[in-house]
Amino acid sequence: MFRRLLTHFISENKIRELHFARHYYHWSLSEQRPKPMVISCFEGGNGFADRLRGIISAYAYAKCIGVPYCLEHTEPYLWENYFVPNHYDWRLKEDEKSYNLRYARPVFFMDDARGNHILELNPALQYHIYSNQSFLSLLKKTFNVQLKYHELYDELFRPSVRLQSQIDKVQSDLGCDYVSVSFRFQRLMGDFDDVIGRVLSESERVALIGKCRNFLCELKKKHPEVSRLLVTSDSSTFVKAISDFDFCYVIPGDVGHLGTAQHESVLLKTFLDFYMISRAKKVYMAHTGEMYRGGFAQSAAASTNTIYEEILF
Repeated sequence: MFRRLLTHFISENKIRELHFARHYYHWSLSEQRPKPMVISCFEGGNGFADRLRGIISAYAYAKCIGVPYCLEHTEPYLWENYFVPNHYDWRLKEDEKSYNLRYARPVFFMDDARGNHILELNPALQYHIYSNQSFLSLLKKTFNVQLKYHELYDELFRPSVRLQSQIDKVQSDLGCDYVSVSFRFQRLMGDFDDVIGRVLSESERVALIGKCRNFLCELKKKHPEVSRLLVTSDSSTFVKAISDFDFCYVIPGDVGHLGTAQHESVLLKTFLDFYMISRAKKVYMAHTGEMYRGGFAQSAAASTNTIYEEILF
């Protein structure tokens, strides 16, 4: 009740900042001043696309104000197991992060935050940015710079040796001549653990699967120039239902939400899905009115500047 009342006077993001400052930070006059920098940090269950959006924006902000950028991502999985530095070394070194409020601050740009608050930050301090938002447009306008998502992504990331070996295996099986299409059902099929959405009745599920199967057939007709459709989905029920389509390819592995995933098979498949979507000739997000318009496929397409299209069917 008190928290709801408080949000009438102060934003939810500011409340989070105050909570973190109180519980995880301290104040000291004696500690050595750390170097100013921007550090991407994470807590909670945001998915991969949300995290990547926040990372790219925080990195762009660090570039705009001329300070180093680091990424701290250890939970629920270690980012470096899958993506490693490409042209810019974003790895956080031991003792670089300060929890002294005299020099460092937690900053939240979560959910519906517009990002304007970032323009009020002091570049002489160290900021630990928690964000699932993109504020590239704001930075472009404010600093009069060209910021391209795929170029920023390329500066930061390439697959780890471990991930690359799996990419090579999938690429050998799938080939290079494909378009991708993604379906997000959330809880509709009753086989994916998510926080929102209803579970369809059996007859509704059968009808929706039939509708999606028809869509795939029509999409393949639309792209006679490619040999396969790479299909990604959060529903194992749906994947099984299209297993008889020889023109559809699904990367093997378990499905789960990357914000809470612990199993290696779920993590590996998610990163593989992302990377292979990014290599497609074109990327589609297909959905009905009740299905979820997820940002995963769009984020993958943006990472390589690939053509992306949403289709409501």
